[in-house]
Formats: sequence, C-alpha cells, structure tokens
Amino acid sequence: MKKLDKFVLKSFIGPLILTFFIVLIILILQFLWMYIDELAGKGLELKIMAELLFNFSLTFVPMALPLAILLASLMTFGNMGEYSELTAIKSSGIPLGRIMRPLVIMISVICVVSFFFSNNVLPYANRQARTLLQDIRRKRPDINLQAGTFNNDIDGFSIKITEKDPETNRLDRVYIYDHRNNRGNSDVIYADSAYMRVTPDETAMSMVMYNGYSYSEMPEKEPGGEKKHPFRKDVFREQTIVVSLSGFDLQRTEIDLFKTNAAMKNIAQLTHDIDSLNKRYT
Repeated sequence: MKKLDKFVLKSFIGPLILTFFIVLIILILQFLWMYIDELAGKGLELKIMAELLFNFSLTFVPMALPLAILLASLMTFGNMGEYSELTAIKSSGIPLGRIMRPLVIMISVICVVSFFFSNNVLPYANRQARTLLQDIRRKRPDINLQAGTFNNDIDGFSIKITEKDPETNRLDRVYIYDHRNNRGNSDVIYADSAYMRVTPDETAMSMVMYNGYSYSEMPEKEPGGEKKHPFRKDVFREQTIVVSLSGFDLQRTEIDLFKTNAAMKNIAQLTHDIDSLNKRYT
C-alpha cells in the first residue's frame, strides 16, 4: 500500500467512525423520544433497557451507515481541499480517480459486509427488539391509559378516561366497565376524578375515585314474567378498587412472535414466501 493510499484512508476512517456513532446516537435518541411514554415509570432494570437499546441500535445501522459514509467523504475531501492537499496531489500528476481508489475499494468492502449484516443480523435484531418492546408495553397497565380511548389491558375491566394530568397522574371523568361477570356492560362506575397507583411491591394496583356513582343491573326475580329491568345505583364521595397485577410482570415472549413479518426475514425466507405466493396466485 502506497503512502497516498494510507493518507487517504487515514483521513477517511476517523470521520467515518465519528459520524457513524453520532448518527446512531441521534437515531437512538429519536427512538427514546417516540417511546418515552411507554418506557418511563415501568420500573425496568438497567439490563433490560440496555438490551432494548442495543437491539434497536442494531436495527438503525443500515440507516446510520450510508449517512456516515456521505458525511465522512465530504469531510475528508473538504479538509483536503481546504488545506490545499488535494491541489498538491493533483499537481504531482495523480488523477482524482487514483486518489479516490482506496476509498472506493474500502466502501465496496463495507457494502459487502453491510449486505451480510442486513441479511443475517438485522432480521434477528428486529425480532428481538420488537418482541422485547411488546413485552414492555404489557408491563404496568396504568401507564398505558390514554385520554379518550378505552383500555382493556386489565382482564375483566374496560377503562376510559377523558383527561390525564401527566405530572400528578390525576385522571378526570373516569368510566370503568366491569366485565368480570361476563354480563356485558351491566356494571359501570363513573368518577369525576381518580388517582391510579401501584403498590410498592408491584403486586396490585389501586384506583382511588372521587365524587361518582356506580350503576349495576340486577337479575330479574321472575324470569318468566314481565321484565322490570331492576338496577342499583350507589353514589360515593370516595371509592377504591384494587386489582391484582400478578400477570403484568415483565414476561419474556418467545422470539417467534413477529416471525411472519417481512422485516424479520432474510433473503432466503423472503424468496420462499414469494415462491409460495406465486404458486397460490397461479
């Protein structure tokens, strides 16, 4: 290897590594910004968070690498032009193509390695990351309550809140449909405000409700006679509901949860699926 090749590669490798990790960190921060509501307050261990970020950082490599190559190339030749190094090399009779040849060879090798990475490592990392994120979403259902939508994460309950204060965790105008008796929407609780908290041992969740009422349809005493639709309505100033969270710990799901997704497959698997679809279409 000639001194020119060493000089060009040395000028390129430093900015390449630097820009690659900068772009990768930016993509990781963007991921955290998008999913911060689903990750914050879950009581996740440092090991779980590190595994999640590591798996997602692997999925960001195909996006970060082209940007890093582009920025490193601009920085390399920009610096060489700024310090008149490029002019001095060209004035000695060396064409621009010869100057760029070591970079072309190096980037070709990077492209081959990137292809095998995307084909073999990326599908596995995608499956690991998405499966772990799905497991985290199922942990601590109180965090998943969103204003204006029904939440069915807790078995036997359907909860809707109108407004939510993220600072105090206060819930306004809460509707709770109790489906534990499998009788439809026969038991309904409404409260003007409520606070949802998890016990220190994280085995149960309590919802303290204020200024509301509970409505419950009662069974008919005479099933064969005229239906009178009896019901019971209780008014309360404060009421507490305690729900067990024994099934909401972080339970690791099998990695095959998203195996049918196209982003989780390599070229051989995608080719097999295409062939199967073509046969079905024929």
